[in-house]
Amino acid sequence: MGTIRRHQASFARGTQEPIAQKPGFAVLYVYVAWAMTLFDLHFFLGSMIAPPLGQLGSLVFVPLILMMVVQGPAILAVEQRWVWYPPFLMLLVTAISGFFTAINVGNVREVVQPLLIYYVLALATLMYIRTARHAVPIILMFCWQFAWWAISARTSGMVQWHGTLGNYDSFGGLMVQGTGICVWFGMAARAKRLRWFLFGLAGYCVMGVVASNARGAFLSLIALAALIWLRSPRKLATAAAGAVAAVIVVVAAQLLFEGGTFWTEIQSVFTEGTSEGTGGSRWILWGAAFRIFKQQPILGVGAGNVGVFGAQFFHVGEVPGYENPGMLYGLDLHNSYMTVLSELGVVGIGAFIWLLVDFHLRNRAMRTPAAAQRWAALTGGKFDLRYLALGLEAANIANMLSGLFYSSLYHHWFYTVWAANRMLWAVTRPEMGPPAAPQAAPAVSGRRRRRLRA
Repeated sequence: MGTIRRHQASFARGTQEPIAQKPGFAVLYVYVAWAMTLFDLHFFLGSMIAPPLGQLGSLVFVPLILMMVVQGPAILAVEQRWVWYPPFLMLLVTAISGFFTAINVGNVREVVQPLLIYYVLALATLMYIRTARHAVPIILMFCWQFAWWAISARTSGMVQWHGTLGNYDSFGGLMVQGTGICVWFGMAARAKRLRWFLFGLAGYCVMGVVASNARGAFLSLIALAALIWLRSPRKLATAAAGAVAAVIVVVAAQLLFEGGTFWTEIQSVFTEGTSEGTGGSRWILWGAAFRIFKQQPILGVGAGNVGVFGAQFFHVGEVPGYENPGMLYGLDLHNSYMTVLSELGVVGIGAFIWLLVDFHLRNRAMRTPAAAQRWAALTGGKFDLRYLALGLEAANIANMLSGLFYSSLYHHWFYTVWAANRMLWAVTRPEMGPPAAPQAAPAVSGRRRRRLRA
């Protein structure tokens, strides 16, 4: 209870920087929750040791929820409602509404459970990570997770023990995010060893995209590389890094795939278009999803229920390639935006857009010189806040680009980036920084002083 009382006192005083520089139990437990989420340790333990350990991903959040229930009224009492992350809460509530409207409630439960966990993680982070120094370990976890995935996947283009990253497309999409994070966080790091280690991880992520042989991920990587160059203040050095990345792509494609099959796969994006192959199939599915959206446009057909609804809604032969509507039951739309539109409706897409706008506004606020100075003063200047913000922006854009090709809406990649962005904004607001040093009055000559008196 002592830790909770100290945090309640922090809220009551406003949000001045340190209550204590040494992390308390609540802060350390938030770190555990972040590590469990970013590294997906429950998947690893459940696969490698015993399946019941896979439930740790949910169970670890139970104590966190209990702590926040105790502290919740204190936050509301001092009007700290921004902590509740309104756009994320709106998306979660929209998904929960599927329990009352969806055909298959079990599918809704499978989606709502991880969304609730991600929301609890964001909420706990904003409640307990109240100093800039306490935010640094979470930022470092974003970097170290890609070393973990490098060890786990090596050159296979997938993580065999992982429920989601055991899929090449998902792994490729995550590696695009990793490229943006590692490049910018490497530029943010003041320590040379860490900087070059992160640049090396960025190179691995580029190789990981190639190893996945995922066309959408590769196109997203190219678009992200262009954005990094446009954002970089050192365009010549960034262009040289881009040339190194291009060499990695060519060498990896040659070593991992025989006979130019990688390039043939990438070229098929342009040869197939929307008329044949997987491109044509996805175009048909997106059109079917839009028709489903028009049936229930407000709240959608329920999280995880677009295929269930389509199997009952369409007639035999109505959807090309899926002449038997029952084939749609386990439908994967391979598009995050069509997923949220059809399953969560206008309300859900509104919450999603609100989340993106909120991300942009908070991220832009962190890139101001004043915020960078506050961060440097509060953390000792080991990382440049502006580059950290650009890294999170790049990760968010990578997720948005990958979302055009894959259904990543219900994985943690969007939400952890959003939560980290809001966390950094929260700990670098003007009220969190040390008071500005008083400015000395300008020197005034004797003649000038007499004129002023006159």
